[in-house]
Amino acid sequence: MEDHILVGFADREFNTNCYLMFQRAYEFHEQDDHTGMAEVYVERDDQRWSGYGGMERCELLADRIRLTLDDRGAAAMEGIRLMEVSFDLTSHQLDVLRDGLRQCFSGFHYYVDGAA
Repeated sequence: MEDHILVGFADREFNTNCYLMFQRAYEFHEQDDHTGMAEVYVERDDQRWSGYGGMERCELLADRIRLTLDDRGAAAMEGIRLMEVSFDLTSHQLDVLRDGLRQCFSGFHYYVDGAA
């Protein structure tokens, strides 16, 4: 994307019902700091269940990603504190995913690459 990084997981390519998406701007501006948007944005299945930050840990494993939310994040997700998305990727696909997640979570302490 031109001004942001987007990493997403979905139940299917078209007519998606279930998805988990992370997004962040390449650069945060002063206004982002004031509005609380200088964070990684997370969205689950619909914009109603979304927010900036609110994550305790986002861990990439070889066959899944595990997201643990803090109180603020769980409130935005209707009380859900833990989400996992399983996948079966080639080593190249996992490398591409790893690179995207590193960029998306750069500078945030809660991202862990446990697939390395």
